[in-house]
Amino acid sequence: MTWQTSAAPDTTGTVANSRVRSSLMRTRSPWTLTRSDEIYPINLLTEEMRTDETETRIRSMRRLRTIAQALGPERTRSELLPFLNESTDDEDEVLVAMAEELGTFVDLVGGPSAASVLLTTLEVLATAEETVVRDKAVASINKVLDVVTDAAELALPLIKRLTEGDWFTSRVSACWIFPVAYSKVDPANKKELREYVRSLSSSESIICAHKFGAKIERDIFVSTILPLFKSLTVDDQDSVRLLAIENCAVIAKLLNEDENLSHILPVVRSSCEDRSWRVRFSIAKDFFPVHNVPLKTNTFLSKRIPPNPINVC
Repeated sequence: MTWQTSAAPDTTGTVANSRVRSSLMRTRSPWTLTRSDEIYPINLLTEEMRTDETETRIRSMRRLRTIAQALGPERTRSELLPFLNESTDDEDEVLVAMAEELGTFVDLVGGPSAASVLLTTLEVLATAEETVVRDKAVASINKVLDVVTDAAELALPLIKRLTEGDWFTSRVSACWIFPVAYSKVDPANKKELREYVRSLSSSESIICAHKFGAKIERDIFVSTILPLFKSLTVDDQDSVRLLAIENCAVIAKLLNEDENLSHILPVVRSSCEDRSWRVRFSIAKDFFPVHNVPLKTNTFLSKRIPPNPINVC
């Protein structure tokens, strides 16, 4: 009896301590890594990404910087990024975290001269079905293009692939990358980028006209983007006309008084009399932003459209 009583605690304690050590090995934080743990960071990430718990996978994504710091630039490029590129088929929340974190990775992959390796995974995320995933991916792509050494060589092929994609999602993402890409390429390639804008469908072109206008040379904007915008305001589909009208004030601010009177005023007038109530409602809703367009005179709208555009609806 005495032997059993004294032996039992020793055995239990040994088993318990073993379990605790095993648990710590499985769950310890990447913040505690040492130089002897060379293989541990990527194994930890692999293990956590296999779990069915979405929150665990999200936390893994939020720890990517710490894992990359432990791996170093070379192993981050050769091991971590390929693993992430194979992990893009996941829940939207996980992909959002991945896209955000990769936008901060320039220093972790070796600086601007090596940052192009980040674009492979981000390009995949930029074609995602979920809008918030695409938005985060595009924001990170623009961050990388802003600092990467060979931005001019990377931007044009990237835009080309996205605009020629089979899915609407990739072409929309291209629209949001156009302004940064345009500022990085030489004049010959700028012309090619403008041709890509022309190739987009109506709704995508509206987005480009909105985002692209402030970056493109003014004379080219007037000769290229403005005619595109005007053609969209008379499109057969009221949904396209609606989106075009919503950008009317933005376009007007990029033009001078004479150009506004020649190009924007007729659009506003025709929209007030549009056959679609949705278009009429849109111009009424956006009347004050348009009315506030800076002009030398105050005759742009006040004397040339119905005094109360709300009544037109």
